[in-house]
Amino acid sequence: MTKSSHITAPQNNQGGGMFGFSWDAINDWSNRIYLIATICSISFAGIALLASFFMWRSSNEISADKDRELARFQAKANEKTEQLRNSSDQLKLEAIKLQERLEAERASRLQLQAALSSRHLSPEESDNLTAAVNGKLQRVVLKYTSDAESLAFAQDIANALARANVQVIPDGAGMIVPKPYGVSVNSPDPSPLTTGLRAANIQIQTVAYQGGDTWILVGEKPPPF
Repeated sequence: MTKSSHITAPQNNQGGGMFGFSWDAINDWSNRIYLIATICSISFAGIALLASFFMWRSSNEISADKDRELARFQAKANEKTEQLRNSSDQLKLEAIKLQERLEAERASRLQLQAALSSRHLSPEESDNLTAAVNGKLQRVVLKYTSDAESLAFAQDIANALARANVQVIPDGAGMIVPKPYGVSVNSPDPSPLTTGLRAANIQIQTVAYQGGDTWILVGEKPPPF
């Protein structure tokens, strides 16, 4: 008796699958991939956070370095400014001292020139003498030596007195021993004459007045030294 054989299709106990893999295998790999992706995401997030921290820290350090550099620059700038100010003050002081020295030298030079030059009355000085004696002095004897400079100065005085209608009586004293220096006046003091001579910047020596004619003696110019 011959037995008939029946071939049946293999049964899939896993309930199907994909690409030859069971759904359990696929689900397992999916969980693993998800876990790896999650771990990678967390790692990337940590790396990003760490990078942000280092960027923040480095930015603060760079900013602090720049602040310190700026502070050093400002300190140096202030120091330079103070040095320039001190130098400027020193230069101003030296300029003032130089100006004072130049003025002193100029005054000495003018004084020496005046001492060496001939005496004369400026127009203003002559007018001062004329105004002081005008209508207050009638006559005066004007004495002078044989020195040419004394004669020229006596002539300036005579001209100023003449404009005030003062009668000027010249008296050439010639050589006088000892030599008289400067201008001597025989007149009450104060008087219009002495006041006028001083107003004309003439340094006078007064002689005790004992009456008689008022006189002026124009001696030689005093030596400069």
